Amino acid sequence: MLDLSNIFRILESLMYAGTDAAVNKLCDILLRNKISNEHLKMQMVDTLTKIKIRGSESKITDTLVRLIKNLKFENDKSLKENDFDEQGQPYNLINFLISELSIYERKCMAEAIEENLNKPQKFSATVTRTKINP
Repeated sequence: MLDLSNIFRILESLMYAGTDAAVNKLCDILLRNKISNEHLKMQMVDTLTKIKIRGSESKITDTLVRLIKNLKFENDKSLKENDFDEQGQPYNLINFLISELSIYERKCMAEAIEENLNKPQKFSATVTRTKINP
């Protein structure tokens, strides 16, 4: 039996001290569908979207998109039917994944824009004037 409280504590610590290996492992675990606990999957996704590792943004985004596709599409790329009477349908997980993906993409975009604004621009008016008229 899994000790969920320890797993949640470990996931929370990864938000602040995560590595590339942790991102890769979390992505692999989520994509293999070996976890049946919906709340644990949500916590893992939450951890992934809060880890600050340069260059891992595309891997995390791809993982979230693949998770959504695995939950909503069949192998032949047709949409799965909604069965609202079945208790095992992961509607909360799907909604959570879509909202986290949206928030994560906006956060990554804002960070990229801010980083771009903070570095010296090659074609800014000040730099150009200085080159022309020293």
